[in-house]
Amino acid sequence: MVDDDPIFKMVIKKTILKTNLFEQVLEFDDAEEAWNEISQRNLEQRTLPDVLFLDINMPRTDGWQFLNNFKALDPMVQRKIKIYLISSSVYHGDKDQAAGYPFLAGFLTKPIETNFLISVA
Repeated sequence: MVDDDPIFKMVIKKTILKTNLFEQVLEFDDAEEAWNEISQRNLEQRTLPDVLFLDINMPRTDGWQFLNNFKALDPMVQRKIKIYLISSSVYHGDKDQAAGYPFLAGFLTKPIETNFLISVA
């Protein structure tokens, strides 16, 4: 989970842990931290996350910058991680821009419902 909103992260993490959807929840405050972890795991051939919830708007490095970096990774790696772009904004331009990343699993508007989390696990 990559998001700078501590309340959103707390709610999603509690929901994931309560429903036993995943063994582990990794949290990052910005996309640069997440990118460093994923690229290092990829380089070392360690387990990559199954699902990544990526906020668009964050300070320092945003979701778009992460996606541009991720696009450069080996296409096989892209298929292993389901990336969901998330936003509290309903700006239509974001959805249009997201369409330029064919490896995205989806575009979600906050809040994310428990039923959806269960469906992606």
